[in-house]
Amino acid sequence: MKVLVAGEGGLAARLRVRVAASHELLQLGTEPIRPDAYGAELAGLEALVLVLDQAAPEPELLERDLKGSQALLHAFTAWGDPRLVLVVTSALLADPEPVEPDVPMSRYGSAWLATRAAVEARCLHLVRRLALETVVVRVGHVYGDPDVRGGGLETVLEQVRTSAASGEELALPGLGIGLPFVAAEPAVEAIAARLDGTLIPGEQVLVEGFSRVDAVSAVWTLAELHDALAGLAGRPARRKELATRDPGLTSRLIGSLVPSKAPEPVPDYRRRAPMRLAPRAWRKAHGERRLEVDAGTI
Repeated sequence: MKVLVAGEGGLAARLRVRVAASHELLQLGTEPIRPDAYGAELAGLEALVLVLDQAAPEPELLERDLKGSQALLHAFTAWGDPRLVLVVTSALLADPEPVEPDVPMSRYGSAWLATRAAVEARCLHLVRRLALETVVVRVGHVYGDPDVRGGGLETVLEQVRTSAASGEELALPGLGIGLPFVAAEPAVEAIAARLDGTLIPGEQVLVEGFSRVDAVSAVWTLAELHDALAGLAGRPARRKELATRDPGLTSRLIGSLVPSKAPEPVPDYRRRAPMRLAPRAWRKAHGERRLEVDAGTI
């Protein structure tokens, strides 16, 4: 099968290596997803793996992830021989099925989550129009490989790592919220195997031709990670929960008119779907992931 893995960062790079071992990998010479980069070179392309895993400033996210993804999807259906689309995103959204292709950022509080919801919705519309099989893989933060970093949690995890290594106090909101993580190797293997028709553990069909799966090996809180890393470093676990609350409509309206009075943004990781346990199907297929064993590779 002729496959394109579009996207940048360590996860996309790992997927390219794995896919090239069993498929014809199309190389376009550019990793970032760009609106102006696709056309006749996609001729004969059968499968598209669209990796939306990297963080970036808001204008860049909108240009690269949203407009670029839309251009790539249109070019794939126009020039290729489309059989399968895999969308890999590290945003585990609260919406079970985003359906609006133009999502207001106010609904999610950030361009990071809003653009990914919009890409999912565009894929859903594509399925309904062209009956093109599409799978959305919502991966947790990928760990276990130092080269696969840079997802949506990376900034806050760097604060956790730095605090644990130095012994300085960690002060963050949401320290007790369960956050999703996925081990790199099984995630890459499961996504690559889907190209051969092997369902990903926990994959659910939402509408005919469109399915989604939460690829999560473990659910850990920032407090658990910090304490475990501090223990490994021989440092005291010093942390403080910062109180935050979602700004009300009035605060958001005032902030849009008077930027200096804009409320502090709620961190992206606090807007994800709450999770207490990794999905049972994924744990059954890939085993339990123990914090005390894996914390050093987060």
